This record gives sequence, C-alpha cells and structure tokens, in this order.
Amino acid sequence: MQDTVLQFFDRQMDALPLYEKFETCIMSRIPDVKIKVQKTQISFYNRHMFACVSFAKVRKKKE
Repeated sequence: MQDTVLQFFDRQMDALPLYEKFETCIMSRIPDVKIKVQKTQISFYNRHMFACVSFAKVRKKKE
C-alpha cells in the first residue's frame, strides 16, 4: 500500500480496512489497473477511470 493512501485515510482510519478489501478485489479481477491518489479521491484507471473512493458528501437533488 502506498504512503499516499495512508495519508488519504488519515482522518478516517476506520474506513481503511474496507478500502483495502475493495482494492484487493479490483486488483485481482481487472488487469493493468493504475491507482491515482489525489487530495479528495482515489481513482482507479484501466484505459479510463472506472471507480473511485471519496469522502465527499452526497448532495441531494433539488426539487
């Protein structure tokens, strides 16, 4: 695991085991995956971005 991933989960360490399981499943099932860790999300790329992990709050659609 990259140090940048640990820094991403610095404030949410209780979510780290869930992420580790998620990453393991993706890496074992999809070939040539690249992981890009940014300030607000962790993105998974093959040819295109196909998944991401984020702590961003979900906004409800206005009526």
